[in-house]
Amino acid sequence: MRSPSAILVLLFGSVLVMGGCGASEVASIGFGTGGVDCELDRVGSTFPAGTTVRMVATIEPLPASVTITGTKDGEELHDPETVELDGSVPCVYGSMPDLEAGHYEFAVTIPGSQMPPLSGDFEVTP
Repeated sequence: MRSPSAILVLLFGSVLVMGGCGASEVASIGFGTGGVDCELDRVGSTFPAGTTVRMVATIEPLPASVTITGTKDGEELHDPETVELDGSVPCVYGSMPDLEAGHYEFAVTIPGSQMPPLSGDFEVTP
């Protein structure tokens, strides 16, 4: 089990682990069906229904907190969630099991920042 400083967020059936690192000003978000922690394997933009889809987002340097939002077919999956980052891992990642068919979009924003949201989307097909 991670230390008490690790942040876990339950997000519509997914668990995201937050952390912080580096100083090179890089931002990316991706989706796939494999990988561990901050590594993403079998990257794609379309997945069959019932597949577990992983998201990995990196922002370097990672800020003190981020806000995560998600939609399915334009409808919010949950209320926006702002979480504190603790530096235990260099990314935001999580798994979303058994997704139904639809168009999914996720965004990671830095509260109070003028940086545009880091966002990505994918399709789940029947």
